[in-house]
Amino acid sequence: RISNDGSVKVPNYTISQLIDFYKINEIGLMKIDIEGEEYNVVPNLNDSILNITHSIHLETHVQYGGNDSHIIDYLISKGFYYILLDDRTESSSVREHLFYK
Repeated sequence: RISNDGSVKVPNYTISQLIDFYKINEIGLMKIDIEGEEYNVVPNLNDSILNITHSIHLETHVQYGGNDSHIIDYLISKGFYYILLDDRTESSSVREHLFYK
């Protein structure tokens, strides 16, 4: 529903809430492309989410001042292997990563 000022209220859910609601017990591929918020979100993915996740395709946006190494180190510490798929930081400040088990 659009309010008088043109804004729209949209419900938001955490990944954990969606997993619980839909009774998800396996995630084959999680795609994360959230325009800079990955630096806040990925380190807060808990073990219950990561344990059921087989692979993560992640875009990082270095123009927002984040540090890819923190995300990479975190996911490796959780049992993921890592491949840098694409580094476009010279042209668009975007890197594509694949984490897999």
